[in-house]
Amino acid sequence: MVIISAITIIHNNLCIGQNFDPAIIPDTSIWIFAHKQLAGDIIDTLYAGQNSQAGTEIWYHGEFYNRQVQLVGHFWQDENYSKIWYASTTDTSLIYDLSLEDGDYFKIKDDSDSIAVDTVFQFNNRRIVQLDYLTGWNEKLRFIEGVGPNTTLAWIWEDPGFLNTYLVCAYNDDENIYHTSNESFSNCSLIPSGLIQTLNDHFRVYPNPFSNELFIECIGSDNSENVEISIMTITGISVFKLNIKSNVGSYFLRPNLKTGIYILTYKTDNIIRTEKILKR
Repeated sequence: MVIISAITIIHNNLCIGQNFDPAIIPDTSIWIFAHKQLAGDIIDTLYAGQNSQAGTEIWYHGEFYNRQVQLVGHFWQDENYSKIWYASTTDTSLIYDLSLEDGDYFKIKDDSDSIAVDTVFQFNNRRIVQLDYLTGWNEKLRFIEGVGPNTTLAWIWEDPGFLNTYLVCAYNDDENIYHTSNESFSNCSLIPSGLIQTLNDHFRVYPNPFSNELFIECIGSDNSENVEISIMTITGISVFKLNIKSNVGSYFLRPNLKTGIYILTYKTDNIIRTEKILKR
């Protein structure tokens, strides 16, 4: 019994003092996420702003607020990046914890029951803590090292309009560091449920990075007539928009943009695809 207790103590403290990859990097981290609304599923964007005494600012930009930028709140990490807290107007809440081990419990919200850790594993050199809690996207809640919760940082947001948030892709600078394997998504974009089994198209934005000219290809099963191509900065400012009444599948753009990182959105009656682009 003494040996078992000693092993248990070591097991439960494996992560003490261990450094992890940070899930939030100020002015760098970007998360493409989905959320469910009465009108259907929506793809939107979160991005990390500046640090302040209250924590790192996390901002929202997307369809739900008519492309307006909204402050989600302030978040802060501990020194070894194992935990993330959300600082609301009245309190702080722990929303991410990589130090958890099998047999531990995590309280999702102050007024909720504690949830058991389902499993802890490594994938692509990242520590992942999976909880016995099913999200609205038929996947269990996960804390992913260097990325954050698979429900995104917005899942704790006090805005009641956001339901079942789900992380689709994550970026640091111009590098895609994570994308989901959930079959509802492709290339960081949402596939409408009616097209999940029948979508045979391919979507490409190239070259990326680009200097002056940009090509878009989306050829396949989508037969909608209305196409909207838009480009915005990572702070949510619209810098380019093109509306086309005939879906030809291939498009040539010469957007007059300054050097930097942008989010390109390709939207039809059936499909929304989002791509991060870099202007050199």
